[in-house]
Order: sequence, then structure tokens, then C-alpha cells
Amino acid sequence: MLSKLTIDEVKAMAKAALKVHPHSEPIDLYKYFFHADSGPSHMRREKDIMAQMIYDETTAMDASYHPAVQELGDTYIRLSLSLIDLNSMKDSEMLTDWMLASCIDDSDLNNNFHKLWPGFIDSFQELLPADQKQWQETITLANYGIIPSHSKLFHEHYDPHYRVVNKHLTDYYNYFIGENK
Repeated sequence: MLSKLTIDEVKAMAKAALKVHPHSEPIDLYKYFFHADSGPSHMRREKDIMAQMIYDETTAMDASYHPAVQELGDTYIRLSLSLIDLNSMKDSEMLTDWMLASCIDDSDLNNNFHKLWPGFIDSFQELLPADQKQWQETITLANYGIIPSHSKLFHEHYDPHYRVVNKHLTDYYNYFIGENK
């Protein structure tokens, strides 16, 4: 949870995120921190639909998405769909189970994040200079609890195919990237 971090820790996370994806806009940083705070809790939760969507997206990928694992603070990671076995639904279903197990009670989720986000922006503006309108857009999104797609700039440089999961759920972690892989 971001509320437990100091502003210096949050700023270090932003620097790390921008090092991995230097072609980013405020909306991309917003998305990164939304995921770091709430994981996949904003996603739909129909297991069969989720697994099929993962499978379809994975089989349609033109190239691997890197990094394979991107840290999102002390709880969550972005896991590249490049790690999924393209030959069966088994891994898609396992990843769906991991995502569902990673979800938190989101009844007050948006309320918490929208209070935190504006306090970060001053620190982020020196790391990611952008038009004030772009930063204001992220505040509006936070106020409404909306998680957007990545920016056009991000998509021009990266082909994001990932899912957000809790890295402390070790059985799943080991299945996909740990000792058992």
C-alpha cells in the first residue's frame, strides 16, 4: 500500500518505473502507481472470461514484452504474458487464479488512492516534465477511480502485455518465475 511509504520511497519507485519505460507520460506513471497500490483489484472477476482473455492476448502477441517481471513496490509485480505457455489454457487459468488471489477488498480502494495521488504529483513533475493538463487529467482519473490504458507515446515504444499479481503468493510465483519454472 502506498500510504505506508514515504515520499522519498514513492519517488524512488517513480524513478525505477521511468528507467524501465523512459517513454512515458503522466498517465503511465498514474497507472503504475494505481497498480502498485491496488494490484489487479480493478479488473473483472469472471474467471473463465479472464482466462480466455489472457489466452487470446497471449496467442496474438507479435513479440515478447519486457521486462518479464516489473516490481511495483513491496507487494505487486507486473508479470509479462511472454512467460505464459502458448500451447494450452492451463497457464492462462493458473495466472487467472493468481490474479484473483491477488485482489484486495476494493470497497474503499478508489477513495484511498484518489487521496494519495495528488500529493505525489509535485515530486513526479521534476522526474517527468509534462504539460500541466496531463497531470490534471490524472487527478480527474483518480477522483473517479478510473484506470486508463497506457498513453499513445507508451504504445509507440512498448507493446505492453502483462498482468498485475501479488508476488508474495509464493506457489503461483514459483510456478511462473521461481524455482519450479
